[in-house]
Amino acid sequence: MGKVYKPELKEYVCKLVLEEGRKKSQLAYETGVSVSSITRWVDAYKEKMEQEVEEEGLLVTTSELQAEIRELRKNLADKEEENEILKKAMHVFTRSQA
Repeated sequence: MGKVYKPELKEYVCKLVLEEGRKKSQLAYETGVSVSSITRWVDAYKEKMEQEVEEEGLLVTTSELQAEIRELRKNLADKEEENEILKKAMHVFTRSQA
């Protein structure tokens, strides 16, 4: 019989893979769990999350969420860049008036 791992560990590893983009092989090395076990856990976790989403009546896939996150991060970076430009412009205008 194989080794039994706590559900908390399984969920934590799955979140690291899916949400943070960590590599399964690196996590296998760090945790001492085989890559195949992590792959099974992630597949089961994805299926569980999809079932929960379907039960709530929300049909949003993980890839759609990841695309939206990428888009929001890009928008945030653009806004931060605009903010920096405005700060520099304000500094230039206040210096020239003095």
